[in-house]
Amino acid sequence: MENRFHELPAEKRRRIVSAALEVFGREEYRRASTDEIAARAGISKGLLFYYFRSKKELYLFLIHLMEKTLVRLVADEEFYSITDFFELLRYTARKKVAIFRKNPHMLAFSLRSYYSVKEDVSDAMQQATLTVMDHMDVFFRNIDVSPFREGKSPEEALQTLIWLADGYLHQLQMRRLPLDTDEFLRRYDDWIRMVRREFYREECLHEQDSTGH
Repeated sequence: MENRFHELPAEKRRRIVSAALEVFGREEYRRASTDEIAARAGISKGLLFYYFRSKKELYLFLIHLMEKTLVRLVADEEFYSITDFFELLRYTARKKVAIFRKNPHMLAFSLRSYYSVKEDVSDAMQQATLTVMDHMDVFFRNIDVSPFREGKSPEEALQTLIWLADGYLHQLQMRRLPLDTDEFLRRYDDWIRMVRREFYREECLHEQDSTGH
């Protein structure tokens, strides 16, 4: 079915994706209306289901499309030139925030889909997250691991930062507060400094401090 969608003119694909991101980003999956998605995209509901067999298929298509888009835009030439683990994470965070600022519907969808629970798509979301984690070695292939303390690993450091960010974002969700991306980046920098002190050898911390990192 997706092959039919990809045969559409680019502008029509953009309208459908934009409408779906907006509606799924605003509502829980079960409450999101495919009638509204079709109306906002300027097509009939029947035509929407001609391109996607079900609401779930459309939702999962958006998940995979967003993943591919973020990887394509974040993992650029500069990304692979960075050898320090924590500098790479800082670069990644800033690139993602820049993308989300240009695409607020993508940000809303990303947050709502990540925290979906007891929905028809929840298991698929968890699997998608695990799949991304399984491919971390590809993204970190140029990282210099020598600064890490004995017994500490990049994977463990990454998981710690994910937990910190996850707790912060979940708290916002529970309080129904919007995400301030500037504030998030400030906090992320603080978390990176904290985790870096825990995971890097003392002499490497001093070396990086002297260079302004």
